[in-house]
Amino acid sequence: MRRAFPTDALKKFDIRRIFLLGLAPTDKYTKQAAIVDEERRFGDLLQGNFIEAYRNLTYKHLMGIQWAAANCQRVKYVIKMDDDIVVNFYKLVDLLHTLRLPRKLLAGYILSGMAPVREPANKWYIRLDEYKYPSYPTFLSGWFYITNPITVQSLVKESSKVPYFWVDDVYITGLLAQKCRVQHYNIGNYFTVHSEFLECCLRDIKKFRYDCDIIIGPNGGDNNLFYKFNDAASECYYRKCLKRSRSLNQTCVGEVKRTLGRGNSIINSYQLG
Repeated sequence: MRRAFPTDALKKFDIRRIFLLGLAPTDKYTKQAAIVDEERRFGDLLQGNFIEAYRNLTYKHLMGIQWAAANCQRVKYVIKMDDDIVVNFYKLVDLLHTLRLPRKLLAGYILSGMAPVREPANKWYIRLDEYKYPSYPTFLSGWFYITNPITVQSLVKESSKVPYFWVDDVYITGLLAQKCRVQHYNIGNYFTVHSEFLECCLRDIKKFRYDCDIIIGPNGGDNNLFYKFNDAASECYYRKCLKRSRSLNQTCVGEVKRTLGRGNSIINSYQLG
């Protein structure tokens, strides 16, 4: 992300970036001294006093909005985004200039009527003592959402009254938002859940100079896609691209990727014949 948009480039868009992280004392690749040095060089790290772990994401998310509530009172928007997604910053800036949003808002990809996973083997397994209700309140995908100072201040205030829940997007944009009576604003038409569509856009910009309407999507495990996509998108920002005559759904032919994650191999002997 720094490669795509160094701090000086973000200043041109009037954007300030902060990376959120916890403590990782057992990580052999990232030492605390390196984090301190990185903060000294770039001044854009915010580290909390909790272990970097999946079930601690709500602590990290809360830390971010608490910092925003204390330090961003005069900005127009506050944006939360994950580090494994791609955002077309050029299109995003244009979108923020054209959207007419309510005073209290959470704008993003709306998820409604979702039920907690009750299967113990599932990564998202939720015990009844963690969340007893049959469904979640309406919430936003934690990939990316737009809010503002008055909203984050309300969410932070309510967080002292609502018990901790480890699924951070449900907790922040669902449970806390429900208590604050914050309106959800749908911008889901600017999202894709398939990184293949972003790669199709990338190829079409380079080959045909076709514009891409997608603003947010996953990187599909390619950490360099954020840079490559925004590098291509800059062509359409500074020099007009052609409007696509057929939708991306009709024209995209991409390689489907499956990320299997990390694990150990299992080798067994079988008797043949």
